[in-house]
Amino acid sequence: MLGLRRLEIRDDFLVELSELGEQHTRWRAVEKVVVAPGHVFIYLSATAGHTLPRGAFSDEAALQAFVGLLRGRSQGAAAAGL
Repeated sequence: MLGLRRLEIRDDFLVELSELGEQHTRWRAVEKVVVAPGHVFIYLSATAGHTLPRGAFSDEAALQAFVGLLRGRSQGAAAAGL
């Protein structure tokens, strides 16, 4: 889908918000988070996920903090079997 999107990290979900609505993804559905030179990739499967441009973050510290939260929530859910 095209258009502006916002991702929010919530206790139980990764939430994608757009002008058309919200999509909630449970943390256990996040397979991996990859930081590449130009983007952050959030894999939900081999063919689905979210791509965030590095420019979406104010600086490298903000990017690393966001990625740390993503990884912490997804790994914590996997370990807890949630």
